[in-house]
Amino acid sequence: MLLLLLLQVSATCLWLGRSEVVTSFQGSCPQFFFRQTPPNQALEPQNPAWICQRYGNQYYFATLYDRTRRIPVYSAYVYHPAPGKRPKTWLVEPQVSKSPSREILPAMLLLLLLQVSATCLWLGRSEVVTSFQGSCPQFFFGQTPPNQALEPQKPARICQRYGNQYYFATLYDRTRRIPVYSAYIYNPTSCPRTNPWMIEPQLVGLNYPKTMEKTSAFLKDFNVTLEQLGDSQAILKDYKSLKGLHRGHLNPCGHHNDSNSMNATFTLTNIVPQDEKLNIGAWKNYEQRTMKNKTQGCKTTYVVVGAVPGNNYISKGRVNKPSYIWSSACCEVDNNHRKAWAVIAENDKNAVKLLTLGGLENRLTQLYGGNQVSLFDSACPRQ
Repeated sequence: MLLLLLLQVSATCLWLGRSEVVTSFQGSCPQFFFRQTPPNQALEPQNPAWICQRYGNQYYFATLYDRTRRIPVYSAYVYHPAPGKRPKTWLVEPQVSKSPSREILPAMLLLLLLQVSATCLWLGRSEVVTSFQGSCPQFFFGQTPPNQALEPQKPARICQRYGNQYYFATLYDRTRRIPVYSAYIYNPTSCPRTNPWMIEPQLVGLNYPKTMEKTSAFLKDFNVTLEQLGDSQAILKDYKSLKGLHRGHLNPCGHHNDSNSMNATFTLTNIVPQDEKLNIGAWKNYEQRTMKNKTQGCKTTYVVVGAVPGNNYISKGRVNKPSYIWSSACCEVDNNHRKAWAVIAENDKNAVKLLTLGGLENRLTQLYGGNQVSLFDSACPRQ
């Protein structure tokens, strides 16, 4: 009987593992709304449920549901017509229902079920995903990530979550233990820089927590060794005793305007070994001054910042030191006008070169020696 009950709870975990009922469409599945803007609250019922409609492991549309009247208020989707066979099976939404049981359980059994349930909550919001477009496309202009020309041999696509919300996206190189790029929306303010550094548990395994964690808490709570943790990502020890190098953010803390989004940038999957003089000199000037000047008149600015792998390593060959660091931006001025720009810097010189978006894409194509690189949707100007 106990085994059957535990199996039932475990099955519930699998359902909960891909949360559909959310607190905000904009924070979870904005891709189904024009310019990521859902209808306003005028249509909202008294007892609403916001559902990111997931089938399998991907979102397909969004529904605002009226729990009281038991009908949808609206559904939002992207029109892609095609011939298809009408399915015969109707499905339900498990997360709209109330808890199926309120029975009083023996204390020992209750504790066991609570432990299993806690595991469910950790598993509930996966960060390492199979597709940015299906999980956190809101950080890319036109919901279009860079093409596969930059993809490493062992990639990890991370929808960077802090607490219960995504704040940016990172393509991570598990072998070199550095990010290939991070993508975010530019909302600048000053950064206090008092945040602790965090790691990504799901790079250890998908059965671990979805949200970034402090190393000590993760190792203690899940009985994981430091060696296991560092197998496919950098750890804080790798960045100790650096000489002439800094922990360089790709997505910088100062490009965000609230404490949670700032905290989220302090993950070791968002930093690279960066030349010390470059980090506090020309690159800082670009992040703080040039970006401010370039974004004048912009309504929304999408940024993709990356690093080109180099031939040198730190921490006894564990973490690659990039040869170049680059940044690109595409800004919406209004519905009909956009502008774009880019920079690149050698990671051993205190100098930043300003380029067009097309110029950076061509330079990265040369450096990677493969297919033509595309960083943004074609609607962003290349010249």
